[in-house]
Amino acid sequence: MNENQQRFIKGLQKAWLVEQSSQRIYKALASSEKSPARRRVLLKLAESEMEHGDRWARRLQELGAKVPVYRPTLRDRLWHWTLVQSGTDNALKRIESTEDEGAELYGSLAVIAPARQTALPFMPCRTKKKCTAVSCIKSPKTLQPV
Repeated sequence: MNENQQRFIKGLQKAWLVEQSSQRIYKALASSEKSPARRRVLLKLAESEMEHGDRWARRLQELGAKVPVYRPTLRDRLWHWTLVQSGTDNALKRIESTEDEGAELYGSLAVIAPARQTALPFMPCRTKKKCTAVSCIKSPKTLQPV
């Protein structure tokens, strides 16, 4: 296994962990959301994160690599709790502020990916502009299934 393939696998494992964390955050936000429409969007976002994680897990298995075990650290648990306590709008703004890190991770994976793996999933959106959790929660009609 060459260095790029090792980095690719480590990156996929990190991406899988990020998707697991995001899925749990969206589910927690949905469970405390009073608006049924917003709750549905949050659950759809959680489902999308789960599908992305499933995609990374399948790719890891194809490469003969282990899918990591998701064990939230104390820091993760505190972050999730803080986000839920701060309310959906504030939580989504904070989540959106970290989306650039995810885009950087996926961009770096695209550069070192083996030839078969070229397309990386991003938040699906019916609009042509960048779709974020905040834009989807404000306009749920833009969210579409993966």
